[in-house]
Amino acid sequence: MNRSLRVVVVAAIMAVFVYGCGDSPTGIEDPPPSTPSFSLVLSGGVTVEPGLSATTTLTVVRKDFSGSVALNVTGVPTGMTVTFAPPVVVGGTQAIVTVTVDLEMEVGFVQLVISGEALGPDNQSVTLNVSVTAPTLVSIFVEGDTILVAPGPLQLSAFANKSNGTKEEIISSVRWSYDNWLVGEVNSSGLVLPHTVGDLEICVSWHNLQDCLQIQIVGTLWSELPPLGDSAKAWIKRHSSDSRGRVLRLPSGPNTIYIDSGFEVERILSLSARVSEILNGELTFEEVVADSTTANLVVTTYINPSAEKCAYGGISGATVNGIMTQGIARIRGDCMSSDFIILHEMFHALAFVGHTTEPGLLSDVWSSLEIGPLLSEVKDWLYSPLVHSGMIPVDSIGG
Repeated sequence: MNRSLRVVVVAAIMAVFVYGCGDSPTGIEDPPPSTPSFSLVLSGGVTVEPGLSATTTLTVVRKDFSGSVALNVTGVPTGMTVTFAPPVVVGGTQAIVTVTVDLEMEVGFVQLVISGEALGPDNQSVTLNVSVTAPTLVSIFVEGDTILVAPGPLQLSAFANKSNGTKEEIISSVRWSYDNWLVGEVNSSGLVLPHTVGDLEICVSWHNLQDCLQIQIVGTLWSELPPLGDSAKAWIKRHSSDSRGRVLRLPSGPNTIYIDSGFEVERILSLSARVSEILNGELTFEEVVADSTTANLVVTTYINPSAEKCAYGGISGATVNGIMTQGIARIRGDCMSSDFIILHEMFHALAFVGHTTEPGLLSDVWSSLEIGPLLSEVKDWLYSPLVHSGMIPVDSIGG
C-alpha cells in the first residue's frame, strides 16, 4: 500500500470515530427539554353595581403542562365575594370568575390579585380590576291609596326602581300632574287633588321617567268633619258650596289683599284684622299687593248708580280646579263709609255667600256687627283647620 492510500484510510477511520462520539452528524447540540409552565389571562375587568354580580373569563395558558391549577384571590374587601367555576382547572383552560357586591358596598375601584397554584410549575398571578358603580334607574312608580281617597291634601310617594332590584323614594324635583294639569315640583306631601268625586289619573315625572296611578276619589264623610247642626249644614250646602257640592273657602294662613285706591288702606286693614279675629285667626291679610289679579281678597268700589243696594259682594273667578283662590268684595261709592257694609261684603267674598235671618253681620238688612248663633256655627265649621277648599262632604262613602 502506497503512502497516499494509507492517508485516505486513516482519515476514513477518524471520521467514523468522530461521528460515533458526537450528538449529530452536523456537530450542533439539541436544546435541553423545556420546563413545564402556565400563565393566567383575564378577558377584562369587571363593572358591578351594589346588590348585583358580574363575571369575567380567566384563561390558563399552558406550555408543556397539563396538570391542575388551583385558583384563589386576595385583596377582596368587606361586602364583596369572588368565586371561581371551577375553583380548580383540571386539564382545561378556562374558569368563570364571578364578583358579587353587597347592597351596602360603597361606589369605588378595587384591584384584586388572582393566583394559580400548580404542582411543578411556578405559581402565577394576574390583576383583576373591579369598578363598583352606582345603580342605574330603570323606572319610577307611585305608591298610595288608590280607592278611598278623600278630596283634599293627598299623601303619595314616588319611588325609583334601580337596576340592582332596589327602590328608593324620590324626594326632590318630582313633578306631579293630573288630567295634564301640572302641579309643579313639589314633595308628595304637597300634592293636593282636584276636589271632585270620580276616577282620576295622577302621574309623576322625574327626569325622563314617568308613571301614573289610577285613583278613585270619594267624598269626605260629614262624620269625620267638625260637628254641625242641621240648619248650619243646610246653609253651607246652599251658600258656601259650588254646584258640585265642593266647599268654598280661602286657604288658611296668610293671604294677600288688594285695596282699591278709593279706600283708606289702614281702615281696610283694620277691618280685615276684625275678620281674622272672627275666624279665629285662620286667615290673616297682612300683605297688601298692587295687582288685584294676584290677591286672595279684593276690596274694590262698585259703580252702579241704578242699584238700590249699597254693595255687591261675591266670588269672581275664584276657583282653580275646584279650589277657591280669590274673593272680591265690591262696595258702591256712596256706601264706603259704612264699616258694616264693608265687613258684610268681605264675608260674602270669603264664601259666606248667603244671608242669615238672624240680626247681625250677614243679615240682609243693615244691622249690627254681631255674630249670631247660626253664623257663629257656620264660620267655625267653614274655617276649621279640618275643612279644605274643594272638599265634598258626603253622608256615606260614594254617596
